Amino acid sequence: MYHIFLNSSNAYIKYASVLIYSIILNTKKNKNFEPYCFHIITSNLEICNFEKLKKMENILNLQYPIKICIHEVDEKQFQKLPPWFGSRATYFILLFENFLPIEASKCLIMDIDMLVLQDLRELFSYELKECLLGAVYDYSYYKEPSILLPRKSVEECNKKDFYFKYPEKYFNGGLLLINVKKWKLYDVTNKMYNFFSKYNARVAMQDAMNAVVDGNILKLPISWNFFPNNLFIEKTFNNNPIPFNFNYTDKEYYSSEKNIKIIHFAYDSIKPWGGSDSKRMDSFGKIINYPYYKEWWDVALRTPVFSDELKELRQNLFYQSLLDYSENMSYIIERMLSSIDKTKIKIDYVEQVKNHLSFQLGQHILRKKNFLAKIILPFTLFLIYIKYKLKKNKQRNSYIPQDSLDYIDVLKIKNSKEYQLGGIIIGKMSLYLKIKKIIRMLKEYEKR
Repeated sequence: MYHIFLNSSNAYIKYASVLIYSIILNTKKNKNFEPYCFHIITSNLEICNFEKLKKMENILNLQYPIKICIHEVDEKQFQKLPPWFGSRATYFILLFENFLPIEASKCLIMDIDMLVLQDLRELFSYELKECLLGAVYDYSYYKEPSILLPRKSVEECNKKDFYFKYPEKYFNGGLLLINVKKWKLYDVTNKMYNFFSKYNARVAMQDAMNAVVDGNILKLPISWNFFPNNLFIEKTFNNNPIPFNFNYTDKEYYSSEKNIKIIHFAYDSIKPWGGSDSKRMDSFGKIINYPYYKEWWDVALRTPVFSDELKELRQNLFYQSLLDYSENMSYIIERMLSSIDKTKIKIDYVEQVKNHLSFQLGQHILRKKNFLAKIILPFTLFLIYIKYKLKKNKQRNSYIPQDSLDYIDVLKIKNSKEYQLGGIIIGKMSLYLKIKKIIRMLKEYEKR
């Protein structure tokens, strides 16, 4: 019998049912019919959910032999352990040994936020030998400093913190193939309790398991615990001469990417049920279609007994999506209009300064290179002056706000030779001083 353990609250039972159904859907019916036994460890399960699970068990048995066992536990027995996201339900899985038959040599522990895409029985065929468990290495080794950082001691008298001995073997706790006999022999569960009593874990169960197992694991292909975000992040591998974030070779990784067996909606992934489509929008208002969300819902809407409940959830998410979309688009449009207004202000301010009489006169002086142009320069400057005076909307030296986008550009224009030359011409000083300053500035300009 294939023993599979799941932690679940009442609210998550429907998601557990999707995972179970995905396993049955992908189990090939032309092979052996050794049954699955799904152990759901929970607390205060509502009678309606209990009845639904039993009804689903009967329906799925028509496709493949299964058994669903409900194990009720009391959260109070974990009162001494630190809460994880406001609950201690994550520790329920520590009791899995109590629910296994004596003859069981292996069992599988799975997170509920998973979707199985291929025959799960293949996973049970891995030989664990002396390893305590089989798992997929966490993808974030060298690029996730938290793995390398110490787990602080909780004992004031003992200031010695904990460092992982084999950080490069730090594994993800979402999928664990347990060597039951070795687990019991090494008393792993009690050692985990001991870890919690001494150190502050960053990722509760995952840290404790990694600390106690101490690198004695079978490295599973990443295809057995594949995160959607793997497809988007920058990747470096252990066969490259630079620090890696995947402790796999590039060949191992890309082989797994082409043959994904289990998708795990973790590591910055919104759960398929965790929000409307419109919550996943880019900065331009386009909905981001995350990989395998559609596949999860395809299975969910066909899951026996729970499909109506999941359809209702999908419908609610759709209506919420319309509200979210409206809200998001309002924000995007408002931001775009604000950007357009700022751009318009920028153009207005720059053009406004360029139309100042000072700039117009100075720019005209510096453009005149040939001898004839210099001879008639006083006349052309006079014409510019007259034309400016005749304008209905004269661009005077108006105030430019320092927080405007083009404040720096405006300052550059005002400090330019053109603007300074024009300022001398229309400034209040003697003609002699004006000519003297203009000649000096022109000589400096020509030396450039």
